[in-house]
Amino acid sequence: MLRLSIRSLLAKKLRFITTAVAIVLGVAFTAGTMILADTMSASFGTAIEGVADGVDVVARGHRLDPDDPLTARAEIPFDTLDTIADLPGVAAAAPYSEGYTEVIGADGSTIDVMQSVGLNWIDDDVLALYEIVDGRAPSASGEVALGDNTAELADVAIGDPVDLLTVRGRETFTVVGFTQLSGGSAFGNTGFVHFTDADADGRITEPGQTDWVIARGDGSVTPDALAASASLVLPDQSIVTGQGMIDEQQDDVDRAVDLIRTILLVFGFIALFVGAFTIANTFTVTIAQRTKEFALVRAIGAGRRQVLGSVVIEAAVLGVVAAAAGVVAGIGVAAGLIELFATFGLEFPDSDLVIATRTIVWSMVTGVGVTIGSALLPARRGASVAPVEAMREASTEAPGVPVRRTVVGLVAAVAGVALLIVGGSDGNAKTVGYGIALAFVGALALGPVLVRPVVAALAVPLGWFGASGRLAAANARRNSKRSAATASALTIGVMLVAGAAMFASTASETVRGDVEEVFVADRIVRSLGMSPGMPTELAVALADIDGVDVLPMQTADVSIDGDTTTVTGLDLAAADGFLDVEVLDGAIDTTSLAVGDQLAADQGWAVGDAIDIIFADGTSEQLPIGAILDEGAALEPIVAPYDLVAAHGIGLDRLLFIDAGDDASIAAVEAVTDQMPTATVETVSELSAAIAGTFDTLLTIVLGFLGLAIVIAVLGIATTIGLSVHERTRELGVLRAVGMSRSQLRRSIRLEAIVIALFGTAVGAALGIGGTWALLTTLGDDGFASPVLPIGPLVGTAIGAILAGTAAAALPAHRAARRPVLDAIRAD
Repeated sequence: MLRLSIRSLLAKKLRFITTAVAIVLGVAFTAGTMILADTMSASFGTAIEGVADGVDVVARGHRLDPDDPLTARAEIPFDTLDTIADLPGVAAAAPYSEGYTEVIGADGSTIDVMQSVGLNWIDDDVLALYEIVDGRAPSASGEVALGDNTAELADVAIGDPVDLLTVRGRETFTVVGFTQLSGGSAFGNTGFVHFTDADADGRITEPGQTDWVIARGDGSVTPDALAASASLVLPDQSIVTGQGMIDEQQDDVDRAVDLIRTILLVFGFIALFVGAFTIANTFTVTIAQRTKEFALVRAIGAGRRQVLGSVVIEAAVLGVVAAAAGVVAGIGVAAGLIELFATFGLEFPDSDLVIATRTIVWSMVTGVGVTIGSALLPARRGASVAPVEAMREASTEAPGVPVRRTVVGLVAAVAGVALLIVGGSDGNAKTVGYGIALAFVGALALGPVLVRPVVAALAVPLGWFGASGRLAAANARRNSKRSAATASALTIGVMLVAGAAMFASTASETVRGDVEEVFVADRIVRSLGMSPGMPTELAVALADIDGVDVLPMQTADVSIDGDTTTVTGLDLAAADGFLDVEVLDGAIDTTSLAVGDQLAADQGWAVGDAIDIIFADGTSEQLPIGAILDEGAALEPIVAPYDLVAAHGIGLDRLLFIDAGDDASIAAVEAVTDQMPTATVETVSELSAAIAGTFDTLLTIVLGFLGLAIVIAVLGIATTIGLSVHERTRELGVLRAVGMSRSQLRRSIRLEAIVIALFGTAVGAALGIGGTWALLTTLGDDGFASPVLPIGPLVGTAIGAILAGTAAAALPAHRAARRPVLDAIRAD
């Protein structure tokens, strides 16, 4: 039976290859994701260990949310340096400050990096996190050293002036040296600027503050003992050893990497899930075509288990080869994902790809398991046919649709639609989720039943192609189970594409509508790219223009009742002409909070309640709720006085609302803003379009990853059409003999593939739109707009289905048309 399985695979090499590709692609993406995650973790870990080498103890402020590595830590007093330096066993100590700094290049624009940070220079050779590679370290006021990559991007040399943006605004410094991370590691797409301690004070930290104090021992005491001593004299600060800091930062990196890994693996599993349908359908068709072969084997003494085993062996060999190829291809996928991240500015330290043993084992087990699991049901069907009955049948699946399947499909479909309606009406997302699952099961079960009406609907356009179109429709109808099974993989992919497109379109419209309803200023100035904001001096300069009024806005991360959230800093009392907010209860004043109605309802807040707010710098403020607002996406749910947020936030304005009386004033605003490379002036509609564009970018990324599932589905259509053409070789030969031309034959096969692709697209689009519609309805109370039908993506999907069907049928149609008529008629 083993030899029979191997011979069967070798005899049908093309079928073997096309079926294997489905697993290769799925395994390649999952293996590539795991390789990428391990590489990211290792590269960042190496960089972290390199820069922290020699540090024995670290004093720093507490994190706003101890469980969230993305929240800021409070700064600590600069005189902590003296306290640490005076501890017994400390050989040297140094401050470490890090904050917002933008580098303006020779062309007048900020350098194109993911982030740009300012740092103080540390003179101690052991504690220094960076090293000089050219020139010298900054030592006098007005001097800076730049990262070597930063200097290259800015096109400046040692001795050149360079303009920098900090919270103090735009200033000119002199470049005296170039640096890199200690140990030669490099954080790609990050700009570094090094100041003296004096120049860093008040620019990248608050005056008299620093972020950390790091120290090294003289060898007389252990790092743990040093940390214990520091904790005694600095009980309000977070004290860790250097190794403890490395472990913490590595844990933070691992958590971020795990999130990326999980997101990407979801797309990998989707690809494997779609691949499983393709494999199951391929084995179903091939086993039906080999019933005579299996009957002969059974007739000479082979048992059902042996027949079943032979098919499982075929699946196992297919799985092993495909999974192994997938692991190899996964290396290329990992490299490609690294380049993809780089295009979005997400570069990480240089490192070789990490290919762990568990990645290989997991990928092989998954690939082989999916292949065997997908082939089991078709294999059991093939093994269950009695020898005499199998000998009596030629080679095809039983016609018709079992009543039990139809009943199960109807029950699942009706129940699913009911749950979608009930869940959407009640706002219960879980109920909607169950409804989507049941509707999906119902659609798959009823697929053969749905094929006929869908093909009938396509009969008119198919009739335009004459005999080729009619023949294509007849072929799609006559084996409805096969047509539905072939389309099922595409159904899954299109369902996800349609759902994602609808969700993104609705979210985009929600944000656009809220922004254009609430923001009514003549112009809005916002920060560009990845810049976190604009120096407050810009608002001051704009307010000095005659006929121009300015309302600045900042944001800050805070902790309220143990939960981290973001508050908007904005003087709503002065917002007439800038914003149009609806007050539902209370009144706006200059000292109270304004809270969105949804948040207030969730928290049980009311006008007059006092709310304790803890800022990232450790400051705690208690403010009363003065007004309840109609909550939307334009502003954060909590609006606090601007001066309060500005005093405890990052010191940068996120938006500037401009009230200008005439075109001349607007032109003056634009002229002043042009001097700030990180800012741009826009109308409200331009701002809303820019914000909504974020959703378009995310949708493009999601659709790109889902494209893998679509490719696998198309390969499945190609494989099934090829098998079907092989099965109908004699029939096609007879058609050629009675006058059908080669072009007509090719056209009929292409149209059959297009019909199947359109069927899968129609069912998938209906499931995706219906399910997402119900899900979005449940989010109506959370501020989402009414569901928006994504016409453009749906039309594109339909066109893509036609192209996919054409591509899938290209090779089978070509081979069928080239076969000599007499050879085709003589075929078994």
